[in-house]
Parts: sequence; structure tokens; C-alpha cells
Amino acid sequence: MKKEIVVGVLIAAVITALVAVVALKTLTERREVKFHLGCELPPGVEGELSSYRVVPYNLSTEEFLQMARVLGLNGTPSPHPDYPGYILVVEQEGYMRSLEYFSETGVFAYFDERVSYPTSPPPQESIPTVEEAREIAEEFMRRWGFWQDNMTPTSTGSTTMGVGGKGGEGGQEWVLSRSVSFTEHLEGYPLVGAGAKVSVTVGADGEIGGFILPRRNYTATGVVNAISPEEAYRKLKSGEQMDGLRLAEGDVYIKEVYPAYYLSTILEDPRGDFAVLCI
Repeated sequence: MKKEIVVGVLIAAVITALVAVVALKTLTERREVKFHLGCELPPGVEGELSSYRVVPYNLSTEEFLQMARVLGLNGTPSPHPDYPGYILVVEQEGYMRSLEYFSETGVFAYFDERVSYPTSPPPQESIPTVEEAREIAEEFMRRWGFWQDNMTPTSTGSTTMGVGGKGGEGGQEWVLSRSVSFTEHLEGYPLVGAGAKVSVTVGADGEIGGFILPRRNYTATGVVNAISPEEAYRKLKSGEQMDGLRLAEGDVYIKEVYPAYYLSTILEDPRGDFAVLCI
């Protein structure tokens, strides 16, 4: 029987100065956080929105092994020690490589330390440009069945290694790899939260150094009424709805507010989470 995950609906905000230093309980009891709205609140979503559940792909051990072989991983997978799913870890030439599959969320997680974080910088001409990295990532996703038509590329970051110069000047920096992120959409709204992460790391010569990629479907389960952005902001400031945010004490600046669907984790079925509206 397939397990499903409740996906909540929210008014999401891109918030700066987030630091995972305190648990939410400690935050609400002992720390003072001041929110600053640095943008105009958008018009509210009128009427009802569909609610969704995630239906993960029912992956077999043989299919997991097939993906491992594609990545050049040899070995015998084991049941994941912490979450429902599989895991295969190998050490090769002093570097760690791993492939995980979380069966309750339908997410593959792959990591190759040698490609993502080499101990010495590769020739910079071998590092793909931002646009090349995006093309390589998308081609990989399409080739192995991860691409969905509801996905769009959103950003490309770089992992770098630097050497500082004397007095902070004259230093040098090398790019080690690039990480390309994608966003899924439901009914035109982005899917956000830790469980919505979709990314591919591309290293020297276009080699895949890691990824977090879902293989799942979404099914509508009903409708929910959207609260206004003003009400969502009030709930955030009052601490009524922070949904796992971990914030440092002090000022938090909200730069953008928009409607989105929310998925909290890639690891396991978060049945304890509620479908809510928040900033």
C-alpha cells in the first residue's frame, strides 16, 4: 500500500538572516525576534485552493541497484537505518560516495565527495559555466526519468575554494562545482520547503557530483480556504504559525511574499504536519 504525504498550502516568504541555532520551543520561550516587512503584501488568493498528497514511486531493490550502477556504485544496498528506504555507501580512493532512497517521499539523494568537494581545485576551464551546468543537470534528469513538466530552473550556486591575500587583498578563488536548483509547481504555485528541494551538483568536465531528486506524483485530496497575506503575517509575528523555522535572536527581514504549496521533509512521511497558511 502506497503511503502519502500531506502537502500544506502557505504564503511563503524569502527570509534573510535565518540561522539554525535554536529549536522552535526555545525560540518562542526565550528569544525575541523582530520581523521587518520589506515588501508590499500581494493580493490574497481568492476562493479555495486544492490540497494535495504526494504519492511516491514504489521503487524496488532492483531499480535502486540500477540507479546505483548508472552512477558507478558497486555494492549491496541495505535498508536505511534511519528512515524507510534504501542506502548504499562506498569508499573509493579515500572519498565517500552514497546513494539513498526515501520510500515515503520518493526522493533519491546522491553524493560524491570527490566531485562535489575535491581537495584541490580542478582546472577552471573544466568547470561548466552556469548555463552549461544547468543544461547538464536538466539533460541528466530527462535521461533518467526525473524531469517533470512542472519543473523550472531557479538558481545555480557555486562551491568555491579560496586563498586570502595579505591584508584581505590579492586573494584567489576557484570554483569546485556548481549546484543547479529547480522548482516544481502545482496549479501554477511553487512547491517550497525542505521537502521540495530539487537540485543537481555538476563538477569538473560535467560529472554529476550529487543530487536530490524526487520520483513521485501528486494527487488532489480536497480544497482548503486561503487566508489573507495580512492574516498570515500576523500569525508569523505572533508565533502562532512558524512551522519549524529556526531563527536567531534579532531582526528578520522579509523580502518577498507569495503563495506556494509547502512540503516539509524529504526523509519521511510527515503525517503530524498540518496543512496551514503562513508566511
